[in-house]
Amino acid sequence: MFCRNCGSEMRDDAKFCPNCGTLNSSAAGEPDGTSGPVWSSSGGQGWNTPPQSQTSGDSPADGGKQSRRGLGLMIGGGVAAVAVIALLVVTVSGLFASPKSRVDKAVSKTMSAYSDVNKGLEMPDMKQLWEDKSVSVRASVELKDINSQLVGYDLSDLYGLGVRMSTNYDGSARKMDAQLSAFWDDEDIAALQMLADGAKLYFGSPQFTGDTFIGMNTETLGADLAEMTGDSSVEDISFNIFELMDIIMSTESGEDFEKAIHDANKTLMDQIEAEKDGTEEIEVNGADIKATLYNVTIPQDALEDYVETLEDALSAVDYVDMYERLFKAMGIPQDDIDYMMADLEDLDIYGELFDGIRYALDELGDLDLEVYVSQGHISAVIYKETIQGTEVEIGLYLGGGEKGDQYVDNLSLEIEIEGDKLVVASSGNHTGKGGSYTDETTLSLLEGGSKSPMFRLTSDMEYEPKGKGKGDNFQWTIDVDAPGANGAVKMEGRLTTSKNSLDLKLDDVSVHVMGLKVLSLGVEYYVGPCDGMDIKVKSPMMIADMDEYDALELISDIEDNAEDWAYDMQDLLGSRLSEELLWQLMYAF
Repeated sequence: MFCRNCGSEMRDDAKFCPNCGTLNSSAAGEPDGTSGPVWSSSGGQGWNTPPQSQTSGDSPADGGKQSRRGLGLMIGGGVAAVAVIALLVVTVSGLFASPKSRVDKAVSKTMSAYSDVNKGLEMPDMKQLWEDKSVSVRASVELKDINSQLVGYDLSDLYGLGVRMSTNYDGSARKMDAQLSAFWDDEDIAALQMLADGAKLYFGSPQFTGDTFIGMNTETLGADLAEMTGDSSVEDISFNIFELMDIIMSTESGEDFEKAIHDANKTLMDQIEAEKDGTEEIEVNGADIKATLYNVTIPQDALEDYVETLEDALSAVDYVDMYERLFKAMGIPQDDIDYMMADLEDLDIYGELFDGIRYALDELGDLDLEVYVSQGHISAVIYKETIQGTEVEIGLYLGGGEKGDQYVDNLSLEIEIEGDKLVVASSGNHTGKGGSYTDETTLSLLEGGSKSPMFRLTSDMEYEPKGKGKGDNFQWTIDVDAPGANGAVKMEGRLTTSKNSLDLKLDDVSVHVMGLKVLSLGVEYYVGPCDGMDIKVKSPMMIADMDEYDALELISDIEDNAEDWAYDMQDLLGSRLSEELLWQLMYAF
């Protein structure tokens, strides 16, 4: 008989066509059109479904359903086959992966884990703010409380004293202002102000110049000075603050630097050697971890190449060229520029540093490390060596901690030299799981194998980005414990962040010494996009427009204002300070 699918001749008792693999329903004793797909080993046909017989009595509609069912089974079978093959590939590649490959993957997985730690903690992109040429910064510090018992008389009258500064930079509009003020409660005691508007630069002080701002044109500064003084040597001095800032910002080559470091890291990883040395149980940050030990060697040549790449990457930022362009933009004579540049070019900014590193590499030779890998992450990296007769052991421990902790929640570094040990350890909720970020970091110095540190610094921080409504959501304590002395700085307030701003208001920053509270400060800090200038200039007095009489009159006005300010300050101090405190301050100064 002949196959009803491909027409090939086959035996009458054959169940399957030897050419295409189609089921011969009659031979199988099954009704035509009801058989499922079968695998064909000939001609690479894959899963096939026999066609419907036109003599079976099935309607065209039934044949369509059977055809679609056969197509679905064919696709499903193909996907299943691909999945099985993929699983086999992954399993086999894992079984035969080299030790070096496993270490490389563990390093990549570890770096990825730590780079993703603060993704949920929205922080401003300062680089983007500067690229947008729009930045505002404000900061203030105010005295809230002071322990009068420490000095023997009441200092509460000084509460409310403080300083604040602010600056706004709008590079697109070519404007920038800055202000530094001393204040007492809501009253400014003294303030210095500056506004740059293109090539115009204005200075003022409400207490000393009143409403008057003194101005100059920086692009014609040299010519103006030469005309006023008769000194022609300064007539070429000319600059524009915003052009200078553009030169500085254009010199940055962050992307090139990052690419150079990335390439150097990859090259270094390609040259490391690794050998598997069994499985061990190791203590990592208080937890017993079962890990695979790899003996890793980084050749000295590879390290030297890496150091050279780093030096080249840092040197690629040509600050010498930047200074020369700045000097030229300021109108400094070329002879003077050449003289200054000769001195700068003789400076080897990084040479001494990298020469020291190369000397150390010569002493160390190849770098032999014990690397412990658990669940695809690096759990520990240990370095042991005797350097010039001195025993040195350095251990980096990642993960571990209490049950349920995330991998990135615990890390520590231990450096031991001849029995003296420096330990830096960090733990907490570093991923922000549950809506709260916490971190406790300690730095301890232990001598001679002692378990009690002779010096200990502890940083304890908690931040709830969306917690406590409008109340405090940020706490940070820094403790210092040393023989015969201990102290602490405790701060509490509210931190609000977004992708382009940060606003920190600390209601209480207290300083403690030997358990006693010394003083308390209020601290505020803000950074974000510039939304305008704080300083307005109405009728400036331009230096270039002044004659000798105008200049003398201006100086006289400033002297009179300064004298009035001194009398006002005396009245202010007399009205706010007790007689005892006033005499103490006068005696102190």
